[in-house]
Amino acid sequence: MGVLAVVNGTDAVVASVQASPEQDRTWGPDLLGVDAIEPGGARAWSVPPGRWHLRVELASGRVLDDLAPHEVLAGQRTVVVVEER
Repeated sequence: MGVLAVVNGTDAVVASVQASPEQDRTWGPDLLGVDAIEPGGARAWSVPPGRWHLRVELASGRVLDDLAPHEVLAGQRTVVVVEER
């Protein structure tokens, strides 16, 4: 397994984080459940090695789709900083 970490680099609360392997065409479940990521905060999850896409929804309802895949290697931590564009 590897670790996929998401850092909230926005001024808003992250309400939802979904991840999917690069080859999947659908998003996985909300990884946060009832939790949230405050500005400057972070959360991490164990995931199988591979390339992952992320979909982040802010508390305002704005969705940040990250279409660039992030490589997660076995035994390694991949950190993704979420920023508004």
